Amino acid sequence: ITMKCANKTSPNYHYTFFDHPLPNKKWDTCSVVGNGGILVNSKCGKQIDSAQFVIRCNLAPLDREWEEHVGKKTNLVTANPSILQQNLRRFRDAMLILPTFSFRLNTFLCQRAIYAIRDFDSPIRPVSFNPQYLKSLSTYWTSQGLKEARLSTGFMMVNLALELCSSVDLYGFWPFSFHPRDFHHLTNHYYDNMPVRKRYHAMPAEFDRLLKLHNQGILRIHLGECEQ
Repeated sequence: ITMKCANKTSPNYHYTFFDHPLPNKKWDTCSVVGNGGILVNSKCGKQIDSAQFVIRCNLAPLDREWEEHVGKKTNLVTANPSILQQNLRRFRDAMLILPTFSFRLNTFLCQRAIYAIRDFDSPIRPVSFNPQYLKSLSTYWTSQGLKEARLSTGFMMVNLALELCSSVDLYGFWPFSFHPRDFHHLTNHYYDNMPVRKRYHAMPAEFDRLLKLHNQGILRIHLGECEQ
């Protein structure tokens, strides 16, 4: 018989985390902002910010030069451990969702981030996904043929928005290097041209699933310029 040793958890471990931040909460309209280069010159800022609840990914910059195109309102923002040291001040009192339980290495890094945020009395509110939710999400999309090492942050946020919001609009979700309207070249992100980590994510396959949801009327994908 092979026995696996379980790691012991301190009785005070769960007090590290805040209470559920969204108990039975539902919004009428939500914007989920990906970071795709398609947002450049899109003039979607006001439309994004007009939603009741705005979700952003990976602490993307909200400098004044981008505000017209990506907006600035933020209710929930994600952060990968690799970029947690960036300045959080621009996101004010938004909830910061961390991948605390997605991988074992992340747990320690995210705990340290939570402690640091508390020590500096930052108004931002760190929260974490329930690990069972992450497992269920991965299992479901694998059953739908989405076989990748891990779901991208943006794709996970879309799934979350569909549970929290009656109406979901997506901006900046376009995983290709050309514009769908006139085929001009696009950078990977609206703020830089860092390459996609294809080893972990399958962005075109995820976009295909999102496009199917768009065609079914479950959500709306915005490509190109927004109406002013």
